[in-house]
Amino acid sequence: MSEYQYYEFQAIAAIPNDTYASDFKFEVQGRTGNEMVFAFASESPLPDLPGSKEAAYGLKQLDVSITEITNWFTGYARKRGISLSWDSLPILTHE
Repeated sequence: MSEYQYYEFQAIAAIPNDTYASDFKFEVQGRTGNEMVFAFASESPLPDLPGSKEAAYGLKQLDVSITEITNWFTGYARKRGISLSWDSLPILTHE
């Protein structure tokens, strides 16, 4: 059984939701400034990215660029004939 939670088409997911610990933090490290959070979705589960490391709450820690991530997922989806969507959310970080 997977530890990850999958969502049906057109479902809306809140992170964190009520299944997360009350002390959950979504932390973006770095200098104060503008950052981007990216979300990827497909009609089939996507595999782990090369070099990804387990983090808390089923999240993954990555040490690759967004270009590498999009290229990897796009190539994976294209080879298998599955749909892939992705979007970004700009956020402002403060120290």
